[in-house]
Order: sequence, then C-alpha cells, then structure tokens
Amino acid sequence: MNVDFFDNYMKNIATVGDGGGTTNMFFFLTKNVTIANNIVNGVPHTGSTDENAVDVEGKTDTTAFRGNYFANTAGVGIAFLMCACPVPDRYGTDYN
Repeated sequence: MNVDFFDNYMKNIATVGDGGGTTNMFFFLTKNVTIANNIVNGVPHTGSTDENAVDVEGKTDTTAFRGNYFANTAGVGIAFLMCACPVPDRYGTDYN
C-alpha cells in the first residue's frame, strides 16, 4: 500500500505468453498507488490474453496515472479488469 512508481523506461517486457494473460505491470489488492512519468514501449503479441502495458485487475483503490507514455502494445495501454478468480478477502475490504 502507498506505492509511488516514477520515472522508469521499460521496453519489450512481458515477452513470454501465459494462459492467464501477459502484462507489463499487474495490480491486485493495492491502495494509494501513483504511476507517473513512465515510458512503456513494447508489450509484444504472445498469443495470450491481455497483452497490456498495465493491468489493474481488482481490489484496487485510488490508483493514479499521471504523465505516462504507452506505445507498441499488442493490447491496450491500461486495462481495468475484474479478476474472476476466488480470492479470500483477509482485509475486510472489497475494492473490486
């Protein structure tokens, strides 16, 4: 919780396909996350689902994107999804 992810350059990350999906950044059960001033260039087609630069999957609260650049992804830049998998809610929260 309370994560700042600033000023990174990521190129050709998430190059291995997976049946559950492929993504550069995956967020689940997070709160107060800021992603700012990052460059994500290249999430190639792997034959798997998603293929996004960022996957905000579920149980997230207050995720902020500021001044990022997403390019050359086989999927979308930012995907807001809901995990269909059963995940126990140990924290008494329901951010989904």
